[in-house]
Amino acid sequence: MPPDDHDQPGTGTRLIPFWNAVGMNRYLNHREWVADADLLAALFDVEGSVLIKILADDGRDVAAARLTIIDIASFARGEGYRGELTPPAKIVMQIAGEEARARGVPPHDEHVLLALLEAGSTEVKGMLAAFGIDRARVLRELDHTEV
Repeated sequence: MPPDDHDQPGTGTRLIPFWNAVGMNRYLNHREWVADADLLAALFDVEGSVLIKILADDGRDVAAARLTIIDIASFARGEGYRGELTPPAKIVMQIAGEEARARGVPPHDEHVLLALLEAGSTEVKGMLAAFGIDRARVLRELDHTEV
């Protein structure tokens, strides 16, 4: 079950599978809260996500990257209440909503990725950097797909 609506930046069609993946990851890791690492892991389950496209374009093994992130998510620190985002994950989702509003579009997975790059934990930012993903690269990809 995804977090309550007040924790979501929106329910665009590309975020529905994202929230389903967040809920599944929380269930698999046997905990009540959703951390920013769970948000990153969920991006691997959104068909056509910018994250997957960038990794595939670089010739990276997307399945191996997904498993690495899920492993990190299983050890993600945080505390929260049943079905809620941790305070840092709430900040990530607030920033994702702001990213979308600034562009005048409904929130999508790419806004979550941009927010993770800005406000994610050290582990999440480190993993994204290891994959060669930074804000400029995501924005270039978005500009290319919007043309």
